[in-house]
Amino acid sequence: MSTPHRRIAASYAHRATKTVDPPTPVQQQAMLCELAERHGFMIPPEYQFQDVACRTTSRPGRSAIIAAACGDHSFSRLYVSHPVRLGRWADPQYHFHFRSLLSMLGVEIVFASHQPLEVRR
Repeated sequence: MSTPHRRIAASYAHRATKTVDPPTPVQQQAMLCELAERHGFMIPPEYQFQDVACRTTSRPGRSAIIAAACGDHSFSRLYVSHPVRLGRWADPQYHFHFRSLLSMLGVEIVFASHQPLEVRR
């Protein structure tokens, strides 16, 4: 019995180390994988990116997303729980650049927080 072909997506989870409230990156990734599955996508482990940071602008997970999108480019969507998970909004130009770059590479960003409740669950 064959399984239906699923499109490939990526996910990004971020949590500041001083944040004590959930969701943790593991919880975010589980929720994003479930949402992607409902949309007909799958997120393989190698495309589950994350950062845990506090008071730093270094986000190796975000850099790895761009490298993967520029490299093999086998995913067409990036699932993120909420726009603030992309990092600090102190530099809105960086966020614009990140989103524009992914768009030019054909990667759509889907925020779970912007999905209808029946889809988010």
